Amino acid sequence: MSGQRTHLSQIRETSQKAKNIEWRAANPGCGTDREAQYDEVIAFVATAIKEMAKTHGKPKEKIASGKTQDGRDYFINEYSATKTYSQWERVAYVQLPKAVAYIVLSSRDKASYQKDSGALEDVLKTFIYLEPKPDSEKH
Repeated sequence: MSGQRTHLSQIRETSQKAKNIEWRAANPGCGTDREAQYDEVIAFVATAIKEMAKTHGKPKEKIASGKTQDGRDYFINEYSATKTYSQWERVAYVQLPKAVAYIVLSSRDKASYQKDSGALEDVLKTFIYLEPKPDSEKH
């Protein structure tokens, strides 16, 4: 899958009536010159913060950290709603072999965010990395 970016996977309801949206993605450490790819979580997060600063503002960094079910380190950054971006978000980052996984909890209002923000850590505590199988091993 060299050069391909993993597509976002919806893991919670995203209808107009939903108060919270949760999605995940992985950014593999390979790619084209046109699209930055990262295999090191600190570099990935630094770039994300820089790119989002204009609309999101600066996050509260590393508001929580821990280990996934399979022992991988994670940390969470928090983005409060601003005048230019109305969502309340928590973003978890997990270092994978040659990739960075990130999971986003996005809430449409502060009350929903405060009520459900702990769910992100619950997801991380059950997170397990599954090693990709080469095409030759598929049936």
